[in-house]
Amino acid sequence: MLSVVHLKDEHHLVLRGAVALDGSGVGAPYDFTWAFVLQPRTDGSTRHVVRERYAYLTDWAKVHVKPIEMVSFLMTERMLRGIRDRAEHSPSRTTLRSPNHR
Repeated sequence: MLSVVHLKDEHHLVLRGAVALDGSGVGAPYDFTWAFVLQPRTDGSTRHVVRERYAYLTDWAKVHVKPIEMVSFLMTERMLRGIRDRAEHSPSRTTLRSPNHR
């Protein structure tokens, strides 16, 4: 389960979670944070940065986390592309219209 540990409107969202093999968070081999940060640029655009940080709570956690990091990277990359695509399209392009609409 993820918990919001810090939120600042229009700036950042930080989530935290300890993931146990049974899903409870109790006795988790690692703890992690997942940060979503919006950085305004001088040209009026915004950079969206996503970071994950892991803290190993057991000696064997690194073996468990390495495969998870790769899957997480691929999922995050796809998620960010979807966010970018939705943000860059105008409302008129994303509005669903009936086939008879002119």
